[in-house]
Formats: sequence, C-alpha cells, structure tokens
Amino acid sequence: TKQSIAMPNLTGSQLTQAVKICSPLRLRIEIIESKIDSDLPDGTIIKQLPLAGNMIKERQTVFLVISTHPQPLSAPSCI
Repeated sequence: TKQSIAMPNLTGSQLTQAVKICSPLRLRIEIIESKIDSDLPDGTIIKQLPLAGNMIKERQTVFLVISTHPQPLSAPSCI
C-alpha cells in the first residue's frame, strides 16, 4: 500500500537538489514550463504542484516550473 507523506518545499531550490529530495520519497518530477528570468540561476524552481505541505502518495508526479536564462543577444554582422 502507498503511504501518504507531506510534500516537501522545493520552491527556490535547484533542480538537482529537488531530485535528491524527491528520489528517496519515490516521487516523480516533471518540468511543465520554463520561465525566462535573468536574476535566478538556471534550473531554480519557481513553482511546484502539489504545493508544499499537501499530503501526497508515493510515485506521485510533482510538476515544476523552473527558471532559464534568456538567449544572449547578438549583433548582426555589418561588414
């Protein structure tokens, strides 16, 4: 039988850290969106579903929104 556990808070942590937290709890991670944010490091978790503190079951999927850096702008070659 699957046990209920409290969802840990992953918001603000890096994706690699979230995997280390979720793996022993047998939770699956799925990235549903990437938002451009130049102030945060790549892979910072901005939002999670289910929210922290909600009761969840083993092998449940955790949906994440992570940050990415914008593509660098390049000037056209005018030679």
